[in-house]
Amino acid sequence: MADTEKYPVVDVVLINNPEPEVAELCEAYWCRDRGVKQWAFSCAEIEATYEVTSSRLRQLVEGYSYGVVAGNYCDQCGNGRWRLTSRAQYISPISPSLEPCRPCRDAAIQAEADAWRAYVRSRFIDKVECNKGGPIVACLPFRSLVYFLALWNVGASEDCSSILPREQWRFELSPGFDHDMLLYLWTEGLIAVHPECPMDAFGSACEVGKPLSMIIVNTLWAVPVATVGDTDSVVAFVRRIDKEISSRTLPLEPSEVLSELAVALCCEYLAARMIEYGFSGEVGKKTAEVLRSGLAHFSMGQVFNFIWRAAKDAAAFYQRAATCRKHAENIVPGFIQRSAWRALNEGWEIRPFRRDWDLPLTALESVVVDLAMKWTPLHWFEKVTFPLAEGEEDVVVTHKGCGNE
Repeated sequence: MADTEKYPVVDVVLINNPEPEVAELCEAYWCRDRGVKQWAFSCAEIEATYEVTSSRLRQLVEGYSYGVVAGNYCDQCGNGRWRLTSRAQYISPISPSLEPCRPCRDAAIQAEADAWRAYVRSRFIDKVECNKGGPIVACLPFRSLVYFLALWNVGASEDCSSILPREQWRFELSPGFDHDMLLYLWTEGLIAVHPECPMDAFGSACEVGKPLSMIIVNTLWAVPVATVGDTDSVVAFVRRIDKEISSRTLPLEPSEVLSELAVALCCEYLAARMIEYGFSGEVGKKTAEVLRSGLAHFSMGQVFNFIWRAAKDAAAFYQRAATCRKHAENIVPGFIQRSAWRALNEGWEIRPFRRDWDLPLTALESVVVDLAMKWTPLHWFEKVTFPLAEGEEDVVVTHKGCGNE
């Protein structure tokens, strides 16, 4: 690199209408010849010439001027890309940049954000117009009703204008499937992206005119039954859902939601027991299927009994056998299934465990069990089973394939 490119000159920009002598001082301060490493005048020389102290020199330079490296001007506004307020900020070599200056970049980012927010708002308005006051509550499936009311109970803002992101929820929504619940409600049109949703909730690939892409659990939601600010219509819609859940005659329809909830609670209990014994607590899909198979014949409290014993036996196996921790974890599903089969085939009477109150009571469990089914915790844990649907078979776990795949 040639010295002329390595050490470019600095253009002086005067501000605040300095006196001629101050202007001359500032020009001397920023003066340098192209390709020369040193400044034209040292600070000591300037201080002696103009009879100022070093602190006064710095005050005058910063108050009445700034420097701009030659060639580094913004093509959009014409201002310098980098303002130098002291010589210490001069860095060599400095490569000319084709990017706009920071104010222009910030303005472009703000314009893009405004365009995106207007696009999100237009989509929300279109959603509200399509709903025309909201869906008919009596026609909604049980899953939609309980999912929505659980989310509202846990995440509604104080003024009822929005549903907050997960990090601001008051308590837990579900035992491990918050994302699936939000995705379901969004797909069904019961919630929509709030026009004021923060930009960091959207993916980097979002473009105006294309489908929304966002981080579901970080999204600010709204209920698309009325325009933003019409909280009376939103509250009236929520009350209709609450009334529908409380008064609906429930056929076999809720069994699928209850079954999913029961399996999730069993997985949560298994994870807690495994962590208690020093294991990772990861519960895979195959293990969940084993628990679902057990719930077809035993109550949740009885499955808790199998889980507690299997975790305890796995810990004992790890202690006495020359095996790795992962192998001890992988035999747990087999332990649970063998215990369930023996109890079923030999007619054992399994003592049901009660709810582990160290685990959080989620909003979904409260809505489904207490409000919809009107069950007591004793009935929920000790009396309810979930028979497999016609055509489904119990999952068979072999020793080799009992891992958390």
